[in-house]
Amino acid sequence: MSEYSSVDTDIEAAEKALDALRRLLEEDVPRQILLQRLSEWAVEAFVGAEVAAAFLPAGTGGSGSVACTDPGVATLEDAQIRTGEGPGPAATDTGTVLVGDFGGGVVARWPAFASAAETAGFETGSFLCAPLPVGDGTGSLNLYSRVGQSFSELDAALLGVYTTLIASTIRLAREGRDAREEVAGLIKAMESRSIIEQAKGIVMATGGVSADAAFDFLVVSSQHRNVKLARLAQELVDMTSGAAEQNGTERGDGAISQANRR
Repeated sequence: MSEYSSVDTDIEAAEKALDALRRLLEEDVPRQILLQRLSEWAVEAFVGAEVAAAFLPAGTGGSGSVACTDPGVATLEDAQIRTGEGPGPAATDTGTVLVGDFGGGVVARWPAFASAAETAGFETGSFLCAPLPVGDGTGSLNLYSRVGQSFSELDAALLGVYTTLIASTIRLAREGRDAREEVAGLIKAMESRSIIEQAKGIVMATGGVSADAAFDFLVVSSQHRNVKLARLAQELVDMTSGAAEQNGTERGDGAISQANRR
C-alpha cells in the first residue's frame, strides 16, 4: 500500500469516527467514556498507530482525565502527567502536532518519558501527538507505535485536522444542548408566568383587589410558606379549578335528582 493509499484509508476511518462521535455526544456521556472512545477511534483511523491515549487536564486541584487503549501505554501518560514533559505536553503547550521517533533526542529532551517508553517497550518506536482542545481546557491525543517511522508528515497533518474537527464537533454539540436547555427554560418561564397571571386573576376576583395588590399578596404568601411563587400560583389555580368542577358536579347531581322526582 502506498503512502497516499494509506492516507485515503485514514481519512475514511476518521470520517466514520467523527460520525460515531456525533452520535455519542447525543447521549451526553461522561468525560472518561468520551476520552476512551476518542483513543479507540484514533487507532482505527491511523494505520500506523498500535495504541493511543487521550488526556484532558482537570480544574483547580484536579489531576485530569486520561484514557488508554492498552494498559501498557499508561506508563507513558503517567510520566508525562507527572513531569509535564513529553510529546503530549509539548503538543499542548505549542498548539502543534508533533511526530517523531523514540531515540537519543527524546532521551535528552524528556528523560522521564524516555525511561517510561523503554519500560513499556517503545524505546525504538515512534509517536504522533496533537493538542486536543475540549471545553475550557486543552489536552492531547497521543498515538504510539513500537515500530520506528510509523507516522509521516501527512499523518501529522491529518491528525491536526482530525483533532480540530473533534473539538468543533464537541463544541457544537454542547452549544446545541445549551440552546435546547435555554429554550426549555424560556418555555417553563412563560408557563410559570401564565399560571401566576391566572392566580392573580383569582385573587382579584375573590378579594376585590387591584392587580398589584393581588400580586403582592401572592409574593407575601409564597415567602410565608417558603415555596416558589409559581408553585403557590399553581396550587391556587388547581384548588380553584377543583372547587369549580365539584360545584358543577353537585349542580348536575341536583338536576338529575329533580328530574328523577318528576
